Amino acid sequence: MPESQTLSSQQDEALVESSFSDQLLFWLSASSRYIAQLAATIATVGSLFMSEVLGWPPCILCWYQRIMMYPLAFIIPIGLARRDRKLHLYVLPLAVIGAFISLYHYGVTKRLVPSPPCVSNIPCENGWINWFGFINVPFLALIAFIVIIFTMLISTSISIDSEEEGDEQGVSANPLERFGPAVPVLVIIFGVLAAFGIATIVR
Repeated sequence: MPESQTLSSQQDEALVESSFSDQLLFWLSASSRYIAQLAATIATVGSLFMSEVLGWPPCILCWYQRIMMYPLAFIIPIGLARRDRKLHLYVLPLAVIGAFISLYHYGVTKRLVPSPPCVSNIPCENGWINWFGFINVPFLALIAFIVIIFTMLISTSISIDSEEEGDEQGVSANPLERFGPAVPVLVIIFGVLAAFGIATIVR
C-alpha cells in the first residue's frame, strides 16, 4: 500500500476518534444536569422505598444524607426549568457535604471509623445490604452524590458565551432540540416514581 494512502487512512481514523470524543463530550455537557436530576430522583425514591416499603428504619447518618439529597431532587429541576447557568453553585455544596457523610457512614459500616451515638436503637453500623462484599446502602448514596458532583462539574464546562451565541442563532427555538437530552431521563424518572407508587399500594 502506498505511503500516502497509509497516512490518509491514519488521518481518517484519527478524525473519526476525535469526532466521537467531541460528540461524547458534547452529549455529556448537554445531558449532565439531567443525569444529575436522574441520580437525585433515584436516590430519593430509593431511600423512601427502603424505609416505607421494605421497612428499613433510617439511622441518624441516613437522615443527614437525606437532608443533603432530598432538596436536590427539587432544586435541580427548578434550575433546569429556569435554565439557570449557576445551578452548580446551589447543588455542589449539598452534594459535597452529603458525599462526605456517606463516605463516613460507609466507613462506620465497615468498622473503619468509630460510630457516632445513635438514637432510637437504630445502629449506624447496619448497611442493610452487602452486595459483592462491599456494596451497601451508604455506598449507593455515595455513588449518587459522586455522580451529581461529577455531572455538575461537567455542566460548568459549557461556556456562557457559546450558550448566548446559540440563543442568538435560534438553536433553542425548537423545543424538541432544546429538551431532547431530557426525554430519556424524564422517562426513567417517571418510571421510578410509578414503580414506587405501585409498590407502596400493593404492599
